[in-house]
Amino acid sequence: MIDHDQFRLASIADPYHQGYSARERGEFYAHCNACVACKQYYQRLLQFEKRLQRALRVNASQSKGSSASAPLQPVMVLRHESLNRPVPLNLDGFRGVIVPVEGSGSLAILARAESYSDNDFAETVAQVQGAFSFDRLAEGT
Repeated sequence: MIDHDQFRLASIADPYHQGYSARERGEFYAHCNACVACKQYYQRLLQFEKRLQRALRVNASQSKGSSASAPLQPVMVLRHESLNRPVPLNLDGFRGVIVPVEGSGSLAILARAESYSDNDFAETVAQVQGAFSFDRLAEGT
């Protein structure tokens, strides 16, 4: 049986249990069903994960004037990460870019290496930058 700390660490590390064995999933759910506090924690975490997934997805193929046919890609707003220039990413079959947003941190976009071109990244950045006010993010509102 896992304890509270192990439960919460496992919840954050792999909220959908994709890397768990059947035994590990069984232990996880046994603790979740036996501990009201951890069950509530896990339910809040899953609600957050769902909101986060919706918030971080941008469809470059539906942007105005876009010719991209790339799938939805996660986008992260890094409000407190300021950069002077774009930083390319190339990690284990994924590629991406972190781009500065003037006065407001940066944006990170990650995609499967074979599915997204430099133009797709540029279109996604333009769409995200046009979708909301970065000035309000800088003010913390």
